Amino acid sequence: MSVLPSRSSIAAAPSRWWSQRSQILTSVAVVCFVVLFFEASADVLPDGTLFWLITPSRLVLIIGLAALLLAGGRVTDWSTWLDVPLIALIALSAWASRGSEAAMAQFRWFLTGVGMFLLTVCLLRRNADNRRLVLWSAFVGAAVAGLAGVRQWAAEQSTGFCRAPGASMADGCERPGAMIRVAGSFFNPNLLAAFLVLVLPLAWVAAVKVQDRLLRLASLTVAAMTTLALVLTWSRGAFVAFAAGALVFFLASRPTRNRLIATGAVLLVGALALPEAIASTRGPGVRVDLWGAALSIAGRHPFGIGLGNAGPAITAQVVDGRDYQHAHNLWLNWFVEAGWLGGLAVVALTVVLLLKLIDAGRRGSLYSGALGAGMTGFLILSLADHPANLTRIAMTAWVLVAAIMTLPGTQLPTWSQLLGWSGRDRQKATEDQPESEPGLSDVGLADDEASEAKRDQAVHV
Repeated sequence: MSVLPSRSSIAAAPSRWWSQRSQILTSVAVVCFVVLFFEASADVLPDGTLFWLITPSRLVLIIGLAALLLAGGRVTDWSTWLDVPLIALIALSAWASRGSEAAMAQFRWFLTGVGMFLLTVCLLRRNADNRRLVLWSAFVGAAVAGLAGVRQWAAEQSTGFCRAPGASMADGCERPGAMIRVAGSFFNPNLLAAFLVLVLPLAWVAAVKVQDRLLRLASLTVAAMTTLALVLTWSRGAFVAFAAGALVFFLASRPTRNRLIATGAVLLVGALALPEAIASTRGPGVRVDLWGAALSIAGRHPFGIGLGNAGPAITAQVVDGRDYQHAHNLWLNWFVEAGWLGGLAVVALTVVLLLKLIDAGRRGSLYSGALGAGMTGFLILSLADHPANLTRIAMTAWVLVAAIMTLPGTQLPTWSQLLGWSGRDRQKATEDQPESEPGLSDVGLADDEASEAKRDQAVHV
């Protein structure tokens, strides 16, 4: 009896592949997303170029985006209400960076982050179950970066960064009783703290929603140890940002009148305690000088000085023997590097993002609450720092931005629909997925508390 495939089966193989091409190519894009997310969390890819301007991470990104295009991606799969400010920011950044090779190199990394945003948006639009991909990528990424930091603490491994005990938490490893600040898979404790502020809420939701009791206990243990890593960074800004994110999660995961009152009370107490807290830590310190220098530079250069050039320009103006990498404020840094219009584009991006979060938060779910917590904490942290200056942090932030912009919410038409780019799908394609989506209840991403929430008086935040 012959075991060779028949001619008919051989002839049918290409047609079977063609019929499953969308699933196969989407799976390729998922693999690319995972590789890029772990590059952001653990720096797993080489840094050098393979050929021309193509680095390993850019090659993986190109493969992922190409796979989604070949899988049948439409304009409406990529489009969000961030399109116009994002396109404006890209154009203005390119104009400001022209003529400087260093600035253009930073601009290319900015485009890499935007590509990660588009990859994530399209994956989530094509299949809402890919939210689990975001959750578990955040869980594993947080564990890899955070547990490396816990190991540094356990081994008393010096990172070159220390905090002195006491209310002021002054820097300096030479001080008595100085505590090592862990950096995990990053080279600076503040960067590890920023990464964990972004992904820890998602990691906790992933752990809580594991169905098996023993696996859930193991996952919660990992999440708790990763949270310990955030504490061991001894980042004062991260502590405030994470606490604010936790408050947002408390409200957004299930918005009720009682929770709104409790949140308002906590905010009032925090506002009253803020002046004393700032005084006890000796205030913003040198950041005031950096912000003043950045405003002066931005005033002299309304069209920007090019991406990546804010640090050297500020260092030249604030002569105190230190080398600064950025303006220690996300929005001010963009005003300096991309010009006034570029800075306004970033402000517009932020406003749209916050409006989307508020709209999604009114419906209440653990997933949207975790995204709101991570992004709120990151934006607060960016008031006195600029961790997104590092491409790995920027790529992680872009993933959260994409996840937020594809949350269920008010079904507004996308820009592409308004401009008539995709009239064929005008009636069925909207910016957001439907609020009730199949396949999400098994991981708790649907509103599994809907019946209980009906008994509460919901408020629109």
